Amino acid sequence: MNYRVIIADDNPLICKSLCETIDWKQYGCQPVGTAENGTEALRLVYQTNPDILVTDIKMPETDGLELVEKIKTEFPDMEIIMITGYQEFEYAKRAIQYNVSEYMLKPVTAMELRKVIESMKEQVDAKRREKAKIENLTKTSQDYRKNAIVIRSKAVE
Repeated sequence: MNYRVIIADDNPLICKSLCETIDWKQYGCQPVGTAENGTEALRLVYQTNPDILVTDIKMPETDGLELVEKIKTEFPDMEIIMITGYQEFEYAKRAIQYNVSEYMLKPVTAMELRKVIESMKEQVDAKRREKAKIENLTKTSQDYRKNAIVIRSKAVE
């Protein structure tokens, strides 16, 4: 399976570093874009519909928490990794309220991020399986209803 990833951080060196230090292909992931602020990241989300968003909290224009709040209403299944250099409890509290998948404090090592990416992939897979089950049950139910109507109409004849 292929997982689409967006990386958002106001520091372009961090974006570049995250893109280059992780062997995304090894994890079946593909970075589909980077953004230096939340507004850019939101635009990318609408364009690419990623599975995973890696975002900083403090960014210009739209910060990471505002970004997540907007995203979670329309893309509730997206896995979000929040990375921040701020240890303020209020940020963590809001991140939890918005159902952020992972909250990491900078500096983040490549090994730590790899473990989190693996975990996010498992979450995405579980949600995909659940969605497929629901779609299958819906189709089965629709087929049953169609067949029941045909059977009833034949019985009336």
